[in-house]
Amino acid sequence: MAYALNVSVCQLNPVVGDLSWNLARIMHEVDSALKAQGGCDVVVFPEMATVGYPARDLLYSHSFWTEQQKAIEGLAHYVQGLDGQITVIVGGLDLVRDTYGRERRYNAAWIIDRKYGVRVVHKRLLPCYDVFDETRYFASNQHEPILPIPIELQSGKTINVDVLICEDIWNHRFQNPSWMMPVGYEVDPTQNLHGDGPIFILNASPWWQGKVQQTHSLLRSISGAYESRPVVWVNQVGANDDVITGGYSCVVTTYKGNQQILSMAPFIEAIAVFEICQQESGVCCPPFMAATRCLTQNAVANIRDMPRLLNEPMVSEGDNLEDFNSWCLYQAYLLYIRDYCSKCGFEKVIVAQSGGIDSALTTVLAVHALGPDQVEVITMPSKYSSQGSIEDSYELARNLGVKITTLPIDSAHETIVRSYFSAFGGARFTSIATGGTKFQNSVTDENIQPRIRAIMIMARSNDTGALVLSTGNWSEITMGYCTLYGDMAGGLNVIGNLPKTGVFDLSKWINRRFTENLIPQRTIDKPPSAELKADQRDTDSLPPYDQLDPVLFQLVEDEQNPDRITSATLSPTKVRELARRYRISEYKRQQMPPAAKISERSFGSGRRMPIACNRTVS
Repeated sequence: MAYALNVSVCQLNPVVGDLSWNLARIMHEVDSALKAQGGCDVVVFPEMATVGYPARDLLYSHSFWTEQQKAIEGLAHYVQGLDGQITVIVGGLDLVRDTYGRERRYNAAWIIDRKYGVRVVHKRLLPCYDVFDETRYFASNQHEPILPIPIELQSGKTINVDVLICEDIWNHRFQNPSWMMPVGYEVDPTQNLHGDGPIFILNASPWWQGKVQQTHSLLRSISGAYESRPVVWVNQVGANDDVITGGYSCVVTTYKGNQQILSMAPFIEAIAVFEICQQESGVCCPPFMAATRCLTQNAVANIRDMPRLLNEPMVSEGDNLEDFNSWCLYQAYLLYIRDYCSKCGFEKVIVAQSGGIDSALTTVLAVHALGPDQVEVITMPSKYSSQGSIEDSYELARNLGVKITTLPIDSAHETIVRSYFSAFGGARFTSIATGGTKFQNSVTDENIQPRIRAIMIMARSNDTGALVLSTGNWSEITMGYCTLYGDMAGGLNVIGNLPKTGVFDLSKWINRRFTENLIPQRTIDKPPSAELKADQRDTDSLPPYDQLDPVLFQLVEDEQNPDRITSATLSPTKVRELARRYRISEYKRQQMPPAAKISERSFGSGRRMPIACNRTVS
């Protein structure tokens, strides 16, 4: 059957828990779609768009479900009172009571229009691995038959569509979505679709590095199985706690054996109207993006700057893919900072600037996300701080146009150490200036310094209401090469899951992409150092990062046993030592601020290691 329809894909950024705000946004976009030139047949929203994703234990609140029910009733009343025919497909929740009065709670997609009223589809496959906890909150619908849903178009024709929700497609051809699953799903919902119109897939799919390509590959496979049917994949965009959802909603078609993906820009809130049609012969025509509307402020430049990869065939090698991946990581971090601040009520942030590359990168990301007037930089030198680090801090601040304040810590350091030794052994203390500290453990004095800095920067946070961004990287955090209540202090650790080698790579990319030497070249070139004692280098305590990171990736991301880890430069004994340091520092990671999830096994809500256990590798 031949048909043509306009689909408004609403790539929105809902606020978790704010049902009134989310519902108002949904109604506004429905109204805009109805008034658009040429009109729209279908308006589709992401998974759980009414409540935001992930809602986590808000889903245990009885009032939360009551509000959801009222929201759907309000939306249905609104849609059925419109002048024109339009079908709304929106993700939300559904509470069903069986004949015994027992509750069954579902992750649901609601289909609402004037002709057919209100219909609902329940999510079939519930992920319970990594950051997903859906079997904790929802019932599964995997054994109920999948029935096509009739919708009426503006032309008066009726077509039958299928609606799936996120995880429902990730067991396509029984290829489990993750090795972390305890057991594979028993069904593949993508094998039982019997409609003749588009396949709509509602998502709140987390992003991490490589996820865009992974998603497109899956959608190509599904499209290839249903050549006569367009696949409309709509994804939430936004950041909540440690999870980033990237958007990149798209329409996929297979036309005469050739597949085409027409995708929206990632990491921005936007609306796009797609023209979709099927010929009388059953051949699905290539989609056309008739209109787009960006809802994220100041995002036009970001879109123009995007490497042209999304709407081109995916490449497997070359600078194009590398540039696209770096651009995605950069944009994900900007979204992460903006969303955390806006959703938690922070207008400004503070960064402790050491002159090192971690704090430099964090400062650049903060300024690019919020603007220079919203970022305050404090440098807190000690007698161990090099003049070059102080100068680099000021050069970076000038390059970014941010306020920088110098707050030396030597006097506070001396006062604290003097007080300590007056209580625990005054004869061992002469003066910090003469190197007279005689701690039983030399690292004690090193840790006092970042803890003084933490006191100062948190005091500034208390006084101004600004959010402190901590600056530790994944390599240091994995090794426990960080000070609890010191450099780990803060409300958000943006780059906490980025390896040190990745910090260098992204910093160099930013300098190439925007302004040469935006991050001072000396900051990139100098050997990494915590500068907590004379002539200190990170390599005094750790292998060089280009040797360390590949080992840590096998240990953490691949969950490899230390005896099976391969390294071209580090001995098996050294690898086991690194594994032991990783295991015994778990208590630090469980007290760190939220960090953006950028890989499948990032530190955060999806990784739940015990602290008190006898699994230390020696």
